[in-house]
Amino acid sequence: MDLAANPDLPEIYKDLLDVFGQWRVGDCTLRFFANHGPEVDLFHPISDHLSLSQIDAHAEAKPLLDLVIERRYEVMARFEEDGGDAEVLLEWLRGLILLYFIDKHDFSLSAASEDDPDRQLLPIADGLRTRGLIVAAEESQQFEITSEGTTLLGQVIAETEGYIDRYGVFDDVLYDLDVGTVEFGTGLGEDLRVQVYQNEGVDSVRAVFLLRLYDGTLDSYSDIWRELIHKVDFIDEVLRPVLDHVQVDDELADGIIEAGLAHNEEAAEGARESASRRDVLNRVRRSRPDAP
Repeated sequence: MDLAANPDLPEIYKDLLDVFGQWRVGDCTLRFFANHGPEVDLFHPISDHLSLSQIDAHAEAKPLLDLVIERRYEVMARFEEDGGDAEVLLEWLRGLILLYFIDKHDFSLSAASEDDPDRQLLPIADGLRTRGLIVAAEESQQFEITSEGTTLLGQVIAETEGYIDRYGVFDDVLYDLDVGTVEFGTGLGEDLRVQVYQNEGVDSVRAVFLLRLYDGTLDSYSDIWRELIHKVDFIDEVLRPVLDHVQVDDELADGIIEAGLAHNEEAAEGARESASRRDVLNRVRRSRPDAP
C-alpha cells in the first residue's frame, strides 16, 4: 500500500473487507458500476473499464479503474430463502405500520375514501378489521382502534420494553481481546444486539421491527409512508439492522452475553437496594411529623 500517496488506504481496505465479509455470508448483495455508468459483471475484463488519469500536466497518465459498489440489504428475500413466509410477514408488518400511524399520528382513514393512496391502504385495513383491531364508525366510516387493538398495542410495547430491559445493554459493547475485558455504555463500543438476539433464540426480524416502531424511526416518513408501505425496498430499509450489523466470533459473543446479563443483574440489584433505602427513609420521615 502506498500510504504516502493515500494515507486512507488501511481504512478503505478494512471497509472493503467488511463489505465482502457481509456478501460472503449472504447478508447483502453487491452490484458494480463503472463510474456511476454501466453495470459491470464480475466476468468482465478490467481493461474494458479502465480510463487514463493524470494528476497534473507534468505527471504521466496512469490507468484508473473507477468502480462504484452498490450494497443492498434485502431482508425479505433473505427471510424467504431461510424458509419464512414473506407474504405472512409483510401482512403483519404493514398492519402494524398502519396501526402505528392511526394511533400515534391520529391518521384518519375512511372505508369510503376516494383518495388513491388511502384506497390502496384499504386491503391492509381490512386485514386489521378482520382481526377485530379496528372498526369503521357507522356514520363517518373512519377507522377507529378497538379495545382489542389497544390491548395489542399495549402488548407490543411491553414486549419491546422487555427487549430493551434485557438486551439494551448490548447496544454499546467495548471489548479488548488482548486483556479479555468487556465494558458497556462507554459511548465507544459496538452495537451487538442483533447477534445477541440470534444467539439467544430471539426472532431478530420481530425484535428489530418493534424497536424501530418504539424509537420513532417511522416518524421521519410521516409525509410519504402511505406510498412507501407497499414497497418491499422500504420494508427492507426499516429492517436493515437485521442484516447490517456487527458480527463477532461466537465464542466471544457467548462471553459478552454472559457479562452483559451479569451487568443487568448487578444494575437491578443496585436499583433494588436504592429503592429499599428510600423506603426506609420515607417510613422514618412519616414517623416523625416534625421532620422536613
